Amino acid sequence: MRWHIVTQVGQGDDFLPDIPEGDGRLVVAIDKPGHQGLVANQLLRSVRKAGYIPPQPALDLLHLALAIYFADLRVWRGYTKDRWTRDIVVYGPVEDPGSWSVASPILSRILSFLTGDSWEIVLRERAVSEPEAPRDASESRPQFVSLFSGGLDSFVGAIDLLGGKGQLALVGQYATRMDQTRAYAAIDRAHFGRTIPFWFHILPPRGRDMDGSKRKSEDTMRSRSLLFFALGTTVASAFGQETPLYVPENGLISLNIPLTLSRIGSSSTRTTHPYVIELYRELLAALGIGVRIETPYRFLTKGEMLAGVSDAGLLASGIHETMSCSRPVVGRYRRLPVGVHCGYCVPCIIRRAALRVIGMDTEAHHYDVLGGDADPRQTRGSDRRAFEIAIARARVMRPLELVSEVVSTGPISPHDTAASVAVFQRGLEEVAQFLEA
Repeated sequence: MRWHIVTQVGQGDDFLPDIPEGDGRLVVAIDKPGHQGLVANQLLRSVRKAGYIPPQPALDLLHLALAIYFADLRVWRGYTKDRWTRDIVVYGPVEDPGSWSVASPILSRILSFLTGDSWEIVLRERAVSEPEAPRDASESRPQFVSLFSGGLDSFVGAIDLLGGKGQLALVGQYATRMDQTRAYAAIDRAHFGRTIPFWFHILPPRGRDMDGSKRKSEDTMRSRSLLFFALGTTVASAFGQETPLYVPENGLISLNIPLTLSRIGSSSTRTTHPYVIELYRELLAALGIGVRIETPYRFLTKGEMLAGVSDAGLLASGIHETMSCSRPVVGRYRRLPVGVHCGYCVPCIIRRAALRVIGMDTEAHHYDVLGGDADPRQTRGSDRRAFEIAIARARVMRPLELVSEVVSTGPISPHDTAASVAVFQRGLEEVAQFLEA
């Protein structure tokens, strides 16, 4: 079954393509209040209110990213023959379809790599009104933009950028707003007036199937990073074409090499993999968007990021306000508080190992993988066991085997291979020192 995702932008856009009988179709509405498929309305209101106007190519990319995110969440993998690989066509209106002739195939490659699905991008011309005039450049214009999830890596990234001169804009998605605002409060107290936060609320409607039941949804969200990048790019381009966009993520998580053979392929997320970053840079270049994508921590472990932070005092004051857990609501099933680290997922284990490096492994978590809560026969112990297997394998691998392990997850530049292998080894050993303590 092929799914057709139709993007409509603005009240006058009612485009609907003819589709083959038996295929599925979903409409993604942007800036169409009252539409049942409304995904976003005046999404960039805070950016425009601040006096900044993004260029149209960045807006077109953002609209497509919104439609893709909608499709990723709302096209259930259970509809497919293998219960995983989906066939999706995204229709989008853009100002200049010709300028996308090179960009569209790049976008499809990014999506296929991220989600493991087949994606086709079909574009049509959209009439665009005369662009608004941005306000004059001033000293208050941010010199840097950084993605800010409320996690520990993005917290360190903001601290380091604020260690220099200039203003910083932080971009986050509403899904993690509670984490963002708590972590941001520590940043704002220390650097009041030097940051501009832009939080975006994006929650695609679930809708209903033909029988009236709630439409089944996916929770993998493997394309979420593309939407995050597009939001950051849109904000950065509004400040000037050469404004850098920082993606603060440690090297071990970026590589995200499957810990066991059962986690290979698209079963393992690749949100900030070096290949995704490389392709996204190519995409921006093809569209003439001059925003520079910076990944300053790609060759550092999480513990090395913490140990080398530019302001240890600020880190200490807000470190426990950040959230890294992939299961922050797991406590509700045992009537425990939500918003507390589960303690046993892969991000929690990497976080605790990093905190141990700087002597701050003291925060609350629901389960202790170093105690009796890590039975490998249960979910709470499976990730620890996977780490133990990966660590044991890596310790006996020869140099070429380690290279093969790292590049098996996706292409990596030959210039970065040695450094990528090294951060993979150091990252696993950082976790090993925590688990074996």
